[in-house]
Amino acid sequence: MQQVLRGAIGAVAVALTATLLLPAPAALASAAVKGTCSPTKVSFSASTTGANNTTQTYSNIPQATVTFTQGGPQGSCVLVQFVMVATAYKTAFYLRAMMDGVAGLPAETYFHNGDDTVLRTGVGMFIFDKVAPGSHTVQMQFHGSGGNPATLTSHNLIVNYAP
Repeated sequence: MQQVLRGAIGAVAVALTATLLLPAPAALASAAVKGTCSPTKVSFSASTTGANNTTQTYSNIPQATVTFTQGGPQGSCVLVQFVMVATAYKTAFYLRAMMDGVAGLPAETYFHNGDDTVLRTGVGMFIFDKVAPGSHTVQMQFHGSGGNPATLTSHNLIVNYAP
């Protein structure tokens, strides 16, 4: 199963070059956070449940929540990957990963399809640095801009953490 997930993530990463998923402009101005860690456990949620959002307020993505227990004697990073099929007609699609009410890095990304209604693949990758041992929950959220619908269909949430 893990081999299939790795292959799917690689394929989606290649597809990402045909889409536009970049850090939001405000996130570009902040200093880089650098480090190393070795998350080896994986928890995931895969869903075909879609969602629409026409507001500029973040809302939870249905079935895009993962609860896990971070191991180890001290804090370590958690890596979050979110793969989605989405469209954003004449709007931007903003995406963020929240862990226990705190946004990951980058704080948000945006995905813009332009003036078409074609579903496209998008990938968001987020880092939570120095997550303490214990139980945690990752929840993906999104919103559109300008009152036009931001829509997603199927999506996978993959969380890598310390055993």
